[in-house]
Amino acid sequence: MLYREKGQYDQAESLFVEVRSILEKAGSPEDPEVGRNLYNLAELYREKGQYDQAEPRFVEACSILEQAEGLEHPDVATSLNYLAQLLQATNRISEAEPMMRRALAIDEKSYGQDHPNVARDLNNLARLLKDTNRLSAAEPLMRRHLPSIYRRHRPRTSSPARGYCQLRCLAWRDGP
Repeated sequence: MLYREKGQYDQAESLFVEVRSILEKAGSPEDPEVGRNLYNLAELYREKGQYDQAEPRFVEACSILEQAEGLEHPDVATSLNYLAQLLQATNRISEAEPMMRRALAIDEKSYGQDHPNVARDLNNLARLLKDTNRLSAAEPLMRRHLPSIYRRHRPRTSSPARGYCQLRCLAWRDGP
């Protein structure tokens, strides 16, 4: 993951491919570690804009994780979230939204309301709704997300102020 974070995508890709091979030889192709490694590889492809490479790997990661860990495991939510972001980026909103909602439901059930993964899911779903001009549906999600931004960033950054400004802009665009 360090290679990916540094933007050294070729090194990261070869490492993810090598790790998958090792994991499959050591255990089973349905091992949850294979699924987690696969969604990291898919996310790398998504970051590079190689959506045709990313999508089948996200789908496979979701399938492996659902089989290995159950339909409501947090790792399933993470892979659904990544896949939904890819679908949103390729303007497949009607496919992305249910995945985002499912990821949010899984994370809320697994972690409760105040977890960073829930905040991430709320933000992603609110942005999708805002971007599709469903502002009245986005606003309550943004309102739920705002306190978690404040708790995580206070007083280091302007993220809470930015979140509040986004909420105010949303209210302004939607009217009184």
